[in-house]
Amino acid sequence: MNKDKKEIIKKILLDFEPEKIKLVRRDLSIPFNSSLIISLIGPRKVGKTYFLYQIIQNLLKKGLKKQQIVYINFEDERLLPLTKDDAELILEAYFELYPSFDKKIFFFFDEIQNLPFWPNFLRRISQKHSIFITGSSSKLLSFEIATTLRGKTLSFYLHPFSFKEFLRYRKITLEKNFSYHKQRFILKKLFLEYINFGGLPVIFDLEESFKIKYLQEYLNLVTYKDIIERYQIKNSSFFKELEKNLILETSNFFSFSSYFKTLKNLGFSIGKDTIFQYFSYLEEINLINTSPFFSKSKKSQLVNLKKIYVFDTGLYKALSFEEEKGKFLETAVFNYLKQKNFETYYYKKENEVDIIAKKEKMIIPIQVCYSLKNQKTKEREIKGLINFAKNFKVNKGLIITFDEESEIEEKSFLIKVIPAWKMMVKEEID
Repeated sequence: MNKDKKEIIKKILLDFEPEKIKLVRRDLSIPFNSSLIISLIGPRKVGKTYFLYQIIQNLLKKGLKKQQIVYINFEDERLLPLTKDDAELILEAYFELYPSFDKKIFFFFDEIQNLPFWPNFLRRISQKHSIFITGSSSKLLSFEIATTLRGKTLSFYLHPFSFKEFLRYRKITLEKNFSYHKQRFILKKLFLEYINFGGLPVIFDLEESFKIKYLQEYLNLVTYKDIIERYQIKNSSFFKELEKNLILETSNFFSFSSYFKTLKNLGFSIGKDTIFQYFSYLEEINLINTSPFFSKSKKSQLVNLKKIYVFDTGLYKALSFEEEKGKFLETAVFNYLKQKNFETYYYKKENEVDIIAKKEKMIIPIQVCYSLKNQKTKEREIKGLINFAKNFKVNKGLIITFDEESEIEEKSFLIKVIPAWKMMVKEEID
């Protein structure tokens, strides 16, 4: 039996032709030659497997020989059932194919959690070789990878496609000056599509009605496989209702106490602890992200409400019958800032500031408003930024709109008004 499987592994290794795979380049940067195991994590269907292919193609361009690359997908049905001996069979198959090859090997293991005793195997071969792995979020969360590999891993999170990556997928070549060019109209149209349906690449070429259907099925799959089965949730009907409510409340505040009271008034007997636990599951798989109150006091952050955001605007579209442009825009901006590794907060005293973006010593207060044409709306957004500036001594802020652009100066405080699509294309946040 082992002999047969070894021959299958040899065939898989020989048949792999990474240079022929067509890719859309992603902007995530990772080290190619680290002594640590590189773990690629992220939601389903964001392109983790294709990102492994991208790494492999980059290594080949740098001069690595194909014999130095081993790619195995542990969901390949030819390998099933997987046993603890299969890890050693991979090494045997490789060295029988290339008995005289003595250079470092670059191992790429997709869906590593399916291989029994995989941590022991990886720790052993990582002493001499480079390893890149992906794991399913239904069985392997980022903190579990770090714990299991005992500090021998470096994890990188792959988000859905950014708007710039989406344009790359659409084969849009950006011109140097597109502000008042016909390309501006093309970019606005594509940005509207992007924030409406999100950044999961599998839906990009579907018709609109099929996009919605796919996103609904995607959410069902994540709900059952990544959460209900994983955490053995018994009250699945309530969990699905909570999940739906949270997604529809993206860019809003969430209060456990208020939600609990509402349920109680409606006759539901669900405890606060259960609500909190279910919420934490959604956070663990990053389906829902939270934004705390901006304060130097940890206590203040804990006692104030959090704002919530769904990780992809397409999931809001899949559940909502309403076109709430502001929700789409703020959620897209929040997710963009997360992709750019900003810490994200909100601020609310006299007036709310939608997002406080923080990276190292840089603090940028941001309002997200689809349009500033209403004078009262404009005054409210400006007032929120100025109040924050006074309290925290910052001298500039942003108002991110769909398509309006200007500069506003108020008492030595500079406010840049910039379209979201332009900010995401130029990748300037200052």
